[in-house]
Amino acid sequence: MKNKAETVAAIISSNKQTPRQEATAFAPANIALCKYWGKRNTELNLPVTSSLSLSLGNLGSRCRISLCDSHHQATLNGQELPPHSPFMSRLTAYLDLF
Repeated sequence: MKNKAETVAAIISSNKQTPRQEATAFAPANIALCKYWGKRNTELNLPVTSSLSLSLGNLGSRCRISLCDSHHQATLNGQELPPHSPFMSRLTAYLDLF
């Protein structure tokens, strides 16, 4: 099975769009009705079984990301995150895949 870097590389190589300097995404919040149990692949965070949930439509999270030449910086709810916080470390590792 592929690891994270191989999976992202495969997705990016099949994408024929021109890379953007900035993008925005919205993810609606959801409530799990039937939660999956266990993971079949911890590297890719894939569950053993499916789950069932309800989306809350307009309620959720909005994220905007843009390229910067110098360093990673993240702002959450109007406050800049410390560069060496656990969340910032996980976010940086994720963004570095791309």
